[in-house]
Amino acid sequence: MEEQQENNPIDECSRSEITKLPDEILADILSIYPLDSGSKFVALLTGLCNRTCIKYGGPAVQVQDFESEIRKHFLMFDENKPLKSPRKLEFHFNRGLIVTASIGLKNKLHLDFSKGNQGYPRQFGWEIVLNTMDFAQFSPNLFSVKTLKLTSVNYLTCELVSNLINKFRYVECLIIDKCDGLRSLRVEGLAKLTTLIVRDCYDLKSVFVESLELKSLRYRGRLCWFSFKNVMYLKDVILDCEGPGFKHLNHQLYDPLLRAIRDVKVLTLRGWMFKEVFGPWLFSEEHEEHFRFSRLEDLWWIDSCMDDHNINWLFCFLKFCTSLKRLFIT
Repeated sequence: MEEQQENNPIDECSRSEITKLPDEILADILSIYPLDSGSKFVALLTGLCNRTCIKYGGPAVQVQDFESEIRKHFLMFDENKPLKSPRKLEFHFNRGLIVTASIGLKNKLHLDFSKGNQGYPRQFGWEIVLNTMDFAQFSPNLFSVKTLKLTSVNYLTCELVSNLINKFRYVECLIIDKCDGLRSLRVEGLAKLTTLIVRDCYDLKSVFVESLELKSLRYRGRLCWFSFKNVMYLKDVILDCEGPGFKHLNHQLYDPLLRAIRDVKVLTLRGWMFKEVFGPWLFSEEHEEHFRFSRLEDLWWIDSCMDDHNINWLFCFLKFCTSLKRLFIT
């Protein structure tokens, strides 16, 4: 502990002096250096990069105000001097709804609804349509968001978010995080969408994905049903699934997922999924002879323990991996 304190580049005295500086001076100093260097540490230390610049509240706040303000601050964000621009907006709507919009480097936008009233956790279905061809007819209301993260969206806010998404162009990475009550998810990204991440949505039962350019799929949560359309170029897949969210497994329902991941180069998989979901289907006479993960090079295998039984199941899976170069076990 003493060594860590001695190696700390900023002692308590310096910390106190830095935090006393006005935001304007801090921003001028830190904008001289790239945000990924030591200036980022100072920015985090002082809280400068996390301070909410603007708050909107009251019954007068309309959806149009929400959309226009996000667009305005997103467009005025300066990549070269990120700490001089507003990075966080907070909107207070009726019924206790609060959304925090955070702007980041490389056209990143994070919409977080976790701070406000979540209401009763009612289940809902959500359809997200990204990068439609309509944006070819350019509208001044559209703006480019490359990485979009959506946190704690529920049945009260999903329509608000969907309407805002229609204003975005060229979303390449979509992250959906901790959405209570989300039962079914449908994502259509006809162009540009290359990465889809779904995490900790524990009510989710089904996921449908249509994307011509999707290369990375990362899922963490309870096992659910997956369906795909025009998904042909997956390279990196994470299936960090807990036990199923339903009592009975119909192995045939996971054939689309198995076929979608057969050509990936990097795969992260929990051992129980192979034993209980993919294994019975793969070892049928129809599939065992022909199915192979012929392009898989890196396998990350997650298991609760590596006793003889689980090791045997791992060896069974490796029989299908004809090009494997690296194996990692967690």
